[in-house]
Amino acid sequence: MAAPSFLILYVKNLHKSIEFYKRVLGMSPADQAPGFAMFVLPNGLKFALWLAGTVDPEVETGGGGAEYGIALPAKSDLAASYDAARADALNVIQPPTEMAFGLTYVVEDPDRHRIRYYVPAA
Repeated sequence: MAAPSFLILYVKNLHKSIEFYKRVLGMSPADQAPGFAMFVLPNGLKFALWLAGTVDPEVETGGGGAEYGIALPAKSDLAASYDAARADALNVIQPPTEMAFGLTYVVEDPDRHRIRYYVPAA
């Protein structure tokens, strides 16, 4: 079975989303076209933003319908990431919390897609 290599989030304001993900990912899009921007992550995953009104075939879903995780190696990395998120005024919807799978916190992007940072439980 093939593993996913491409993730697309539908967004309402492409410019606002590009600026948000430039801060979160620490990089600029590798490719841009009208209504579309794509980041290529260090692990090879292609992460794209597509302006919802320009998607073909048309989409009927709104924002907030997705969550993806970013694993961090240590609790100190999570603490530093959380401090940076707060300094950047990101919308934190869950502060650092110990859960069954490990230490985690969650932010929302401009379209209310969730980004879960976590350190897996040992």
